[in-house]
Amino acid sequence: MIKYVKGDLFNYIDSNKKIMIPHVCNDLGLWGAGFVVPLGKKYPEAKKAYLDEFKLEYNKLGVTIMHQVGQNTYVANMIAQHKVGGERPLRYDSLCRCMNFVSEQCKIFNFEIYCPKFGSGLAGGNWRFIECLIQDFWVNQGIFVTVFEI
Repeated sequence: MIKYVKGDLFNYIDSNKKIMIPHVCNDLGLWGAGFVVPLGKKYPEAKKAYLDEFKLEYNKLGVTIMHQVGQNTYVANMIAQHKVGGERPLRYDSLCRCMNFVSEQCKIFNFEIYCPKFGSGLAGGNWRFIECLIQDFWVNQGIFVTVFEI
């Protein structure tokens, strides 16, 4: 079951819990709108890890850049958005690869997931479909998921 909480995700981080914060990023190396703005302010090292990845030359869609931002807290920059703007820059195939990687990491290291309603804002994805993916990739694998809505 997906738990929904109204409020700022960052106010709920408990250093005694192992938390993974997955979210969708674009494949252009741009970090400046949506959830990444408060994320970058709270965890500038996650922003740096994402931007550093773009110095490497390869197709980044479907890649997840994981970065430790606290003793028990990690950010998963899931690169699943092709460019920015347009009708639907979110690429579901890339999102599935990213979500599978996050699932594997959560099972290995016993993370809970705290996330925004990723992929459904600026990326243009359908939240009801993304919810189904969360159920399939994470909840059905025994991973606790809390989605934060502001």
